[in-house]
Amino acid sequence: MCNPIRRLGTGGKKFSGLFKQGTRCSILSREVALATIPLLLERSSLQQSWGFRLTGGVDFRFGLAVKKVTPNSPSHNKIYPGDGLAFIDGHDTSTMSHSEAEEFIRNSLRLQLVVRRIQLDAKLNEFTKKDIFELGAYN
Repeated sequence: MCNPIRRLGTGGKKFSGLFKQGTRCSILSREVALATIPLLLERSSLQQSWGFRLTGGVDFRFGLAVKKVTPNSPSHNKIYPGDGLAFIDGHDTSTMSHSEAEEFIRNSLRLQLVVRRIQLDAKLNEFTKKDIFELGAYN
């Protein structure tokens, strides 16, 4: 049976997870980085939707994050589901309730956000590449 292994690496956290492939196990390593990205969103009127849904807030006991983004909205291709909101118009979100965050967002034509986005760099090591080729999973 394969069990996940967790190791700390430099420049972020390094996870080595094992996954079962037939009767054999392969190793998949991922470098995990947390990018901090400043964004400016603009909309033409207060009636136009920003096109994203929030989750979280101090009242939910976890940080504010983007839950869903609507295609062809002012947010499309700028923010993504899973992005954490660190700042809204210069206000730290770590102590903000869900409704406070919604109020800041709702009453603005220009929205300055700082998001935290997890970026994965998946790398297969040489053993894994060989193992996958032998199993015929790679073409």
